[in-house]
Amino acid sequence: VADVKSGGTESDHSVHQGKKAAAPFDKCDADVILCSCDSPGTGALMQQGQIVNKDGVPVIQVTEDSIVLDSLLRLCYPTADPELESLEKLCPVLEAVKKYMVDAPLRDLRTRLHALAETSPVKVYAIAIYHGWDEEARVAAKCFLNYPLDFSTICAMELDGISGGAYHRLLDYHQRCSQAVAGLTKEFLWLSPDDSQSYLLDHILCPSSLVTYNWPNTRRNPRKWWIEHMERSGALLKATPSGKAIASPGWTDQAIKVAMGCSECKRNVLVDMRRFTERFAAEVEKVTSEVSRKHLGLDLTD
Repeated sequence: VADVKSGGTESDHSVHQGKKAAAPFDKCDADVILCSCDSPGTGALMQQGQIVNKDGVPVIQVTEDSIVLDSLLRLCYPTADPELESLEKLCPVLEAVKKYMVDAPLRDLRTRLHALAETSPVKVYAIAIYHGWDEEARVAAKCFLNYPLDFSTICAMELDGISGGAYHRLLDYHQRCSQAVAGLTKEFLWLSPDDSQSYLLDHILCPSSLVTYNWPNTRRNPRKWWIEHMERSGALLKATPSGKAIASPGWTDQAIKVAMGCSECKRNVLVDMRRFTERFAAEVEKVTSEVSRKHLGLDLTD
């Protein structure tokens, strides 16, 4: 593989040596030379529509630029994989892989989409829907729960490639998850009936909630600082219905700060809130997974 340029009026349609490709695609004994679209003289080659050669080696003009072409070949050959850490770098290579129907790199690129869904869920969702990849669409939709429904930030040009119905299903899924987890901060039947953590201690040193809440097999009045934490968590889950949001660093700091003002609560509040947060986040994931099974279990493509 090498970047080449047109040989002008040479009768054998040979080409002069241009910038060579990076190793290991710079062999002098190659069977064929791939000429990228950003190689000098490319325009002339494409206009001529002729088969050219260099020292008897066929030169094939491709529409991909040298960066995309290099990445494509590195995915096909036993060499170090290319760095495709962003959608801007991955998508052109993905299009080339689909164009040339190369199966092995396609599987690798689809796996990479999973990781990129964490930071660009809407874009990955749109790409997955466009290509008919349900699993990648579900992963991206799940990651989208970590973000609020802010229409000023979720717009992406990739959405132009999918239907309004597919986009609506993504937004509807987000709202369904918000509604499904709302009850977790108001009814606590999902907690253990034997819970004896600091937020349930019965003492007069710090105020308890004036409201009695449903608990497994009973009704209880948790500490006020814990109920206030659950109210804040309810607002958080309404915007971002994901366990990751609940488990985000610092989310329990305000509750812990208040609890530390009580000589009884402060004894175990750090351990108790860590365990509770793990349980809470897991329950959120359980509930949203059920929504995923029912709602995203459908074929998301059109």
